[in-house]
Amino acid sequence: GARAQPEVWKYLRSLVGWTRWELLEVLGTFRTLRRQTVSAADFHRLLHWSCAEEAGFAFEQFCPQDGKLDFLQVVGAMVVMSDQHVISRASLLFSIFDLRGAGAVSRAEMLIAM
Repeated sequence: GARAQPEVWKYLRSLVGWTRWELLEVLGTFRTLRRQTVSAADFHRLLHWSCAEEAGFAFEQFCPQDGKLDFLQVVGAMVVMSDQHVISRASLLFSIFDLRGAGAVSRAEMLIAM
C-alpha cells in the first residue's frame, strides 16, 4: 500500500493515538455544529491544533471538496488509529455511524462509514 511521505506524516501524526475519551469529546463538540462537513477553521478548532498552518496542511490531505470535508471520515480514521483495543474501536465506530441511534447500522449508514 501507499505510505504517506515523511513530510506529510509529520502533520498527520497529530491524528494518531487519541484516547476514547478525547475522541468522544471531539465528537460531542462536532455534533453541536449540526452538519456533516467542516471547514479548515472548524477542523483546526475541533482537533485543538496548536498551529493553524499545520492544521491547514493536514486538512488538505483529506482532499476537501469546495473547502469542506466530511468530518466523520476524519474521526473514523482517528478511531482506527487510536490507542484503544480492537473491540473498543469497533464499538466506537459503530456508535459514530449509527446515525439514527437505532442500535443497528443501516445500509445507508454503512455507505457513509465507507
